[in-house]
Amino acid sequence: MDTLVGIIPVYLLVLSLPVMFALHEFEEWNILRWYKKHYTGIPESTDRSIRVWIIFISILIFGVSGIALLFVENRIIFSILMVALSAFMITNIIQHVIWTIQYRDYSVGLITAGILLGVVVFVNISLFNAGLINTWFYVLSGYILIPVIKTVKSPHVMTQEIRGIHNIGIKLDTLLFSRKR
Repeated sequence: MDTLVGIIPVYLLVLSLPVMFALHEFEEWNILRWYKKHYTGIPESTDRSIRVWIIFISILIFGVSGIALLFVENRIIFSILMVALSAFMITNIIQHVIWTIQYRDYSVGLITAGILLGVVVFVNISLFNAGLINTWFYVLSGYILIPVIKTVKSPHVMTQEIRGIHNIGIKLDTLLFSRKR
């Protein structure tokens, strides 16, 4: 199936997710000050380590999206990849909304999170209606509730998931920019 409803090519739908996600991540380019304002016990993140993470996760999301396109004819693999990508993005979106409500302060990334939500919903409805995504994978994606619940229950304390993201950024930064090579 090359197009959905004869209008939008499947590859454009799929690739709209990493493009919008990358734009969302780049809105977070200077998020460290926001983290320091709202959290205690933050890992030793720097602006650079956060930016390394932003570039890394953006490239990774593009890569997974590209792999999904290779399997568009295999409904199971395509469903797994697309629903996992979408669930990851929805988790991020929900966290921005929760942070904005909890802290009564603009959460860096909130503007593009709203746009990303529209893109994720549109893409998934289109793929689902075209019969490319299996319904059961949406049920299995309920795991996204775990980090969302943790975010709600622990204001001002960085969740294990967010801390893990910071630690990956720090490790990548050290690997890429360490002077001990």
